[in-house]
Amino acid sequence: MSADANLRTAIFAHLSARDNLTALLGVGAACRLYPDMIPTGTPLPYVRFVRVTNPRTYHMLGRSEVYHPTWQFDVWAATRAEAVAVLDALADELEAFSGPRSGVTVDRCFITREGDVTQSEQDGGQDPAYSVGIDVEMWYHP
Repeated sequence: MSADANLRTAIFAHLSARDNLTALLGVGAACRLYPDMIPTGTPLPYVRFVRVTNPRTYHMLGRSEVYHPTWQFDVWAATRAEAVAVLDALADELEAFSGPRSGVTVDRCFITREGDVTQSEQDGGQDPAYSVGIDVEMWYHP
């Protein structure tokens, strides 16, 4: 499994096991936290995360073994208050995310952007939903 796939697994494993998030999104495999695509008909609230950048880091001897991709986390919910509550819990857990997990070691996570997304139709749905999001730079190594 690639370091990127391991990091996706680590993100899900970490977040889907945190009480303050599972109270809002569900527990374990039923947690409404999805990499890349949202299944059609998924009830609100839910979170989608995607990698948006993956810069290569070099030093004088070549490519570094330390990676720092930026991940975008979008929260969709029925109300703005619910979206913000999920986002706040998500941000707290991502800021505390470090250590060895699923074949990678997460060194540190930095929230680099937090903002609103306009009220819109949710991915795959028909009802209006509120969305807020954060970008997180995750430093890790295999």
